[in-house]
Amino acid sequence: MISRIFSAVRFLSILPLFIVLLFVYANISESVGLSIDEAGNPVNFISKNAFFYLSLTILVIINASIHMLVNLYRKTSSDTPKYREALLIWLNGLMILLNLFFITSLVFINAYNSLEILNLDYYGMVVFIILIVTTLWIAGVVPVLRLRGK
Repeated sequence: MISRIFSAVRFLSILPLFIVLLFVYANISESVGLSIDEAGNPVNFISKNAFFYLSLTILVIINASIHMLVNLYRKTSSDTPKYREALLIWLNGLMILLNLFFITSLVFINAYNSLEILNLDYYGMVVFIILIVTTLWIAGVVPVLRLRGK
């Protein structure tokens, strides 16, 4: 039951992800700065269209891969129900956290390439916290895998 809730939340997390991607595409300038020099000026650039299609490709491949993995495991698993439920919850939770990370990263790229002068100090902390939580979630697969033998 809980795995179905996580699956629904994972599916619903895709919608804001693509809305944010379209919002960022509409707001960024024709060239997107990828890195800065010592003075804080953008150095490496990519075109707006290349950024959009590259981001879209990466997001679709990652989300589709996890979706196929979850469905394949759900249909072919002969493991215990407790282990199967725990692994499906873990996989769906991982994808939810990754989508949240992608959303915050896209918003950060939008703010970074904005013509306005913004204080991005605290926003970097938000991205860092989401990375820490995602890393802890990935480490959480160890207790899930221990359920396999039971």
